[in-house]
Amino acid sequence: MVALLLSLAWDATHAHALLPTQARTGQDPPDPPPPQPPPCPALCRNCSYTSSFLSRSSSSSSSPPLPLLTLDCSDAGLSNFPPRTPNATQVLLLSHNRMLNLSTLPPLPNLRLLDLSYNQITYLDNHWVFEHMGLLTHLNLRGNYLRTLQHGSFSGLKSLEVLDLSDNNIKTVELHAFGGLNHLSVLHLAHNELYELKRTWLLSMTSLRELYLQGNYLAVIESSTFDKITSLLHVDLSDNSLRKVYQNGFSGLQRLKLLNMSENSFVGIPTQELQRLSSLDILLLDGIKITALQEGDFRDMNVSSLSLSFLPNLRVVHKGAFSNMSRLRTLQMHDNPELLFINPHAFSRMPLLHRLLLHNNELITLSSSIKDSLPRLDELHLYHNPLHCDCNIYWLKRDMAAGGGRGDYIKDPDKLLCNSPAHNTNTLLGQVPRQLLSSVCAPTTLPFFSDTHNVSIGDDLRLECQAIGVPEPSLSWILPDRQTIINGSAGNRVLISPDNTSLTVLGMQLSDQGTYGCRANNSIGYDISSAAVFVHNKDLSLALTASANDYITVAWVGSIPRVQMSRFQIVYRRSGAEDEDYDRVYLHGGMHRCTLTGLQAMTSYEVCLVYREAYTVQCRNFSTDHKVAVARPAITRVDMTRVVAGVCAAVGVLVVLCLARTAARRLRRRKDYQDPLKGDGGEMDKIPLEPLEQRGAPPETPLCSSRTALLPHSQI
Repeated sequence: MVALLLSLAWDATHAHALLPTQARTGQDPPDPPPPQPPPCPALCRNCSYTSSFLSRSSSSSSSPPLPLLTLDCSDAGLSNFPPRTPNATQVLLLSHNRMLNLSTLPPLPNLRLLDLSYNQITYLDNHWVFEHMGLLTHLNLRGNYLRTLQHGSFSGLKSLEVLDLSDNNIKTVELHAFGGLNHLSVLHLAHNELYELKRTWLLSMTSLRELYLQGNYLAVIESSTFDKITSLLHVDLSDNSLRKVYQNGFSGLQRLKLLNMSENSFVGIPTQELQRLSSLDILLLDGIKITALQEGDFRDMNVSSLSLSFLPNLRVVHKGAFSNMSRLRTLQMHDNPELLFINPHAFSRMPLLHRLLLHNNELITLSSSIKDSLPRLDELHLYHNPLHCDCNIYWLKRDMAAGGGRGDYIKDPDKLLCNSPAHNTNTLLGQVPRQLLSSVCAPTTLPFFSDTHNVSIGDDLRLECQAIGVPEPSLSWILPDRQTIINGSAGNRVLISPDNTSLTVLGMQLSDQGTYGCRANNSIGYDISSAAVFVHNKDLSLALTASANDYITVAWVGSIPRVQMSRFQIVYRRSGAEDEDYDRVYLHGGMHRCTLTGLQAMTSYEVCLVYREAYTVQCRNFSTDHKVAVARPAITRVDMTRVVAGVCAAVGVLVVLCLARTAARRLRRRKDYQDPLKGDGGEMDKIPLEPLEQRGAPPETPLCSSRTALLPHSQI
């Protein structure tokens, strides 16, 4: 028995000795030595096996990355592919060289990544230039001089996942330029010269997840542009010229998570189309050109993060601008240099909003109603605003002074600085004694108009006014005839918005001239801001340039831009014929004069220049000439010498007249409506739109107020 045990022990000991070292120690086996790279082509700086991100992305997370044969030939002065490039090359870096076009490429069947960025490539041959690169997944052509993408430019790249065409000069994309890219996941087209985005370009890229189009010249998003690429998660349309999204412009983007439309030319929010993006999580609208956020602009949107910062023209946020946004958690509205006022009822049904960033604006106050309507708010950034420290800011001072962490939601309170009234200028809000801030005060109007307002006949007048005060004030409008309007209209042309914050007068007439006022009332007092409105005629006048027994030709001069001439018409009828209807001629920017034909000889006609078919700019009386008398035939001796001389003289006069007329026409075109009317127009030169006794009275002294306005008009 003892011998048997000794024998087994000896066998176990020697068996353990025969095991590999890693088995005895419990350690992983060492990495195999990397394979030796083939000889490096001339001018290439490095040829080696590297563990690039390509191998990590293609293998499982638990597997070690596979080394890829990488040739780094960047910045080597190459004008063609390096000679004797190994067929086994998997990563080829050729950036910052001098290549001019891609018409022929060496067969590299194992290539995974090709970097041709920042060369001088102007042309992609579409005759299967990538035919032998079926495994290529990343193609970088950034920073070249491409202008056109032809049909089939990327044929053969069946495995391509990432295509970078940024920073080129691409203007034209032919119909099937992206044909065959069925596995493309990321497409970069940023900073090119694209003026349109066509649905047909995207049809073949059904796997696309990220699309970058920033820095182009796109003006609109057409209907159904994205309807076939339903896998998109990220779209960047920033820094374009977008002004409109057509109906169903975003249809198909039901999985979209991030949409960036910053730095565009929107003057209104494309609410309906954004509401269709049911999965949208982040919406960026920084730097757009809107002047106000209107009621319902962000109603029923499902985003959790919204940015409306760096808006150069935003001045006011109206009631109900943000409503029923059940998922919104962060709202950024900072660094808007004109943002003066946020309506107390701008937010409603926002149960999750916890971060509100309002710093670096021009806000003079923030209503306590905003805090009350946001039950989960735990971060309010209000610093670097010119606060008016009176009753309107009392609630903020109260919360800051409260104990038990009640005011912790106010971030950076040591940066809240009072800008007014005078006795609190440049004083930190935290240092203002609470007893100096009353809990109630009379209203202060915030007029978004200047002391004087000039409009032309036929144009619309729109005045906007807001107010602050505790209790919350109500608004009304005062017309030049001292009529006060609340929640309604005065006649068919004077309209008041439902919240009384704006007054609109449609088609201003001379009789509408006068002083308009905005009045704010609460139980403590009232305040009024007013504007003197002047109505002017259009700077456009009629002149007679030719006449005959059955026609007259009229021209117009003035400072109206040609593009606006389509709003004007010429109407005419016989002078004094009140029972006759006017004949009408519609003008356009390409017209310089108008000939009225079919007229009666020796007859005076009233010719009027009319704006928008209803507002007379000027009327003048012009007369046709006598009828031409026809002499009876008679026998006359013909002198051929005199006939020839007469014909020559007539031809010479005609040539001189043609040259003079051509020169005058060129001179008139060059002046572009800037010359004043010359010649005697007579007593009928200018007939006003209305009789003198119906004209509006000149604007009066500004309306009286119970207190001095907080902001002079010059600052608004």
